[in-house]
Amino acid sequence: MKLLLISNSTNAGEEYLRYPLPEIGRFLDGVREVVFVPYAAVTFSYAEYEKKVQARFAELGIRVRSVHRAKDPAALIRTAEAVCIGGGNTFSQLARLRACGFDREVIRYARRGVTYIGGCAGAHIATKNVEHVLPFDSNTAGITDFDALGLFDGILFCHYSEARRPYYEKAVAEGRYAVHALTDDDTIVIRG
Repeated sequence: MKLLLISNSTNAGEEYLRYPLPEIGRFLDGVREVVFVPYAAVTFSYAEYEKKVQARFAELGIRVRSVHRAKDPAALIRTAEAVCIGGGNTFSQLARLRACGFDREVIRYARRGVTYIGGCAGAHIATKNVEHVLPFDSNTAGITDFDALGLFDGILFCHYSEARRPYYEKAVAEGRYAVHALTDDDTIVIRG
């Protein structure tokens, strides 16, 4: 399993677009197609955002197929070599994945070798649990089951700063999960 987890969400969720191209190119070496789950927000045009994502990945010779344009989103990943889950609201993003069964497909295929790229909410969703995100993201989706995909062993505090330190320390003290801080300048890369 290969994971690329990124926190930076400046420029309307273009986390993985801001990642240095040579580095993401090495990480995605050999990947020809990425299944893309767009940013979980409606504050900008999806069409414009998708064009930026497609152009960025095209620089690496990678085709992008968007989940929100698919008739059967879960089927997309069966032929993909990578899945990219964007940022935005963690709970809305997780609810969208669950609603179409894409969450189960991502787990199954990531364990078989499909590369997982998660930006902010997508990074949180890769972890064991997202309940600790409640102080930062509104749970407008009404999620009560906070278990996430479990691809990453532990939980993340994306956009970590001094303001989030008390929440981080509380999670460490609770001892339920391994706790990791991810500033907007940090990236977690797991290969194998």
